[in-house]
Amino acid sequence: MKKLFTSILLILFICVNSIGIRANAQEPDESYLTVEVIEHSFWEELESNKYPQKTKEDVYLTWLIEGIRKPTATITAFGEFPYINLWIGGLKEEDIDFDRFIYKCHRVIELYNHTHDLQLTMISDISDSMLGIGVESKNPKFIDNMVSVVGELTFVEKDTVYWESSQHFGSGRSGRIKQTTKVYVNGVAYLDKNGDIISSYYGTDPKQIETWAPRMLHICTEGRDLGWIYPAQIASIEQ
Repeated sequence: MKKLFTSILLILFICVNSIGIRANAQEPDESYLTVEVIEHSFWEELESNKYPQKTKEDVYLTWLIEGIRKPTATITAFGEFPYINLWIGGLKEEDIDFDRFIYKCHRVIELYNHTHDLQLTMISDISDSMLGIGVESKNPKFIDNMVSVVGELTFVEKDTVYWESSQHFGSGRSGRIKQTTKVYVNGVAYLDKNGDIISSYYGTDPKQIETWAPRMLHICTEGRDLGWIYPAQIASIEQ
């Protein structure tokens, strides 16, 4: 029994180390962003881009880092909420080691996620001897539980600011939610890119909300009107 246990441990040791060997296999001597360098780096070091790009792997990894370093795309319907949808394709097998490069990309994404609220997922696709790497941000809670009807019971997060007017995406007197609170949505206002009101509805009758249009939502408790907030600060409650 003891010999069997020892044999199992030896097999596990070999398997675990072989994974690391595959990831580091035939690492080009001239490459700067090696597996070892990435594993011993912080995200802030990588995003600074203060390193030489000596190989194709260095160049492609820099593309990845640049693509996620500062999101330039936003979802305007949610108060310019940032998101990332990046694809790096057409990478050739003769230029990079696919297994090693995929491993490096995963490590870069892990470093990013460790220091950012915006969380990323990554996929890899190999076809016709070409590699593609896709990265996108996960749906935040408010998108997966989006308020879609005036009259819904919802919860609003602590420290959310509510406004007297929806004009310019919030203006006039304001207040702040002191703790996560259940509220009702009793109004919606649609705005243009400058923040001017296009149309609005305020009332208790159920009314469908255009969920991908730039807008503000009005909230209230059972006995008190509060004000207008961004739709990113509120989510439906399943009843």
